[in-house]
Amino acid sequence: GGAGGASGKHLGKRQSHATDKIAASLFNSESMPMFGINNPKIKGEKMTKFFKRLDTWGFDVFKLETISAGNPLVTAAYQLFNERGLFKEFRIQPTMFVKYMLAVQNRYHDNPYHNRMHATEVILSTNYLIKARAFENIFTNLEVMATLVAAAVHDVDHPGKNNQFLINTNHRLALLYNDQSVLENHHLYVAFQLFDIPEQNFLCNLDRDQRRAFRKMVIDMVLATDMSMHFKNLGDIKTLLETKKVANDSILVLDKYSDRADVLKCLIHCADLANPSAPVELAVQWSQRIMEESFLQGDEEKKLAIPLNPLGDRKLSNFENCQITFIDFIVYPLWETWAELVYPDAQLILDNLNKTRAHWQSILPPSPPDEGEGEGAEPMPQPE
Repeated sequence: GGAGGASGKHLGKRQSHATDKIAASLFNSESMPMFGINNPKIKGEKMTKFFKRLDTWGFDVFKLETISAGNPLVTAAYQLFNERGLFKEFRIQPTMFVKYMLAVQNRYHDNPYHNRMHATEVILSTNYLIKARAFENIFTNLEVMATLVAAAVHDVDHPGKNNQFLINTNHRLALLYNDQSVLENHHLYVAFQLFDIPEQNFLCNLDRDQRRAFRKMVIDMVLATDMSMHFKNLGDIKTLLETKKVANDSILVLDKYSDRADVLKCLIHCADLANPSAPVELAVQWSQRIMEESFLQGDEEKKLAIPLNPLGDRKLSNFENCQITFIDFIVYPLWETWAELVYPDAQLILDNLNKTRAHWQSILPPSPPDEGEGEGAEPMPQPE
């Protein structure tokens, strides 16, 4: 009950004297280091400046990686929970929260793409998207917290190989999850297992109903990041758009949890596909990273003599064409639908996407005369 669990132990014998005062001090961040962790290599002034710009789309997490001394996910998650008042709201001990986020961050591998910087970009993008004016007073604080946690953990312990590779190699995870959303199931397992360690279980003061709701939401959202669910997610949002925007004043009505859940699943899927809509120099860097990860998987596939992923061959891939195809068929339709949902709040994102596409178009190698533009382009690898 109440202040039981791990927090109760910390209250100790003084509980009877000043319960309220101590309880209040447990769940506030005033005694914490400014960015959640003590590390002399953290560049405080630059961090403060970085976190002042969280309402501007396009997050340079490569810079955050440097100025946070390799702690971009922990510091970003701490910043968001702190500024949203979630520590006090859910009686979360900031020290437990930081320990949990450190454990999550440490379980991200140094893959070219699926790494702690990608997780950081997704949590910052999620935080930005959920602030859309169309969503004012729509989501509960528990839903917001679950969405931020889902973003932080959505690729934890990613091996740098996609689901198809795990299936093709009879990997133990593919066997465990019967080839269904193999990685996404694994990310969830790792994320929830980390709550089993008492000093990391920052949810210990949630009641049973809150815990159950939180778990359901995180599961729904992380499973929605499986690219094989892309067209279903997109279809759900298009249906919602047709039926839920009240005639005339275009106000979004999301009374039912299932409708809010559809929006949040789409939101995290958009955040996961945020990088092509970042400023061009960031978008290009991310594209190079996803290609490199695909090539590394391709090298492995050649060695094992199993089918090559569509972008696994360093010699054959038409890099620019892949980017254009990926934007045209996957990313743009998704963001276009999202922009309609939150109109006018995502226009900048669409503008950025167009600039990124124009960049790839401008450096596209000339095609042979008999080929139409973009025909025969391999699809971009699908982040999983």
